Amino acid sequence: MVATVDRKHVVAYLQEAYQVSITRGCVVTGLSKSVYYYQTTRDDSVVIEQLNYWREQKPNQGFPYYFKRMRNQGCIWNHKRVKRVYNLLGLNIRRKGKRRLPNRLAVPLEQPARCNMTWSMDFMHDCLSSGRKVVF
Repeated sequence: MVATVDRKHVVAYLQEAYQVSITRGCVVTGLSKSVYYYQTTRDDSVVIEQLNYWREQKPNQGFPYYFKRMRNQGCIWNHKRVKRVYNLLGLNIRRKGKRRLPNRLAVPLEQPARCNMTWSMDFMHDCLSSGRKVVF
């Protein structure tokens, strides 16, 4: 999937390199002419400044932390706008994957060669006939 901005660049390239009209370039790339001519009036410089400020203050925190701090300061931007700018700046923190245990080799249990070769304890505590506790 190609972003709209990239398709605008392709139309501009087709127009310069192959002397194709803007209409023909838009049809080829599947871009509407109105989208090609659209100029955004959005200015995200203040959002960028705030995100950079919080990134310097708390570099190990992520988007939810930064957004909450910005809201507490009185910024009224919604989370979708801040998240879009956050992603454009490349501030996404790498998610740590689950640490997987290595596969264990199935080894059969060894059987003792003769009686009384191995012992096991199946009690938590014990006491002698005198009532004194046995400590292991």
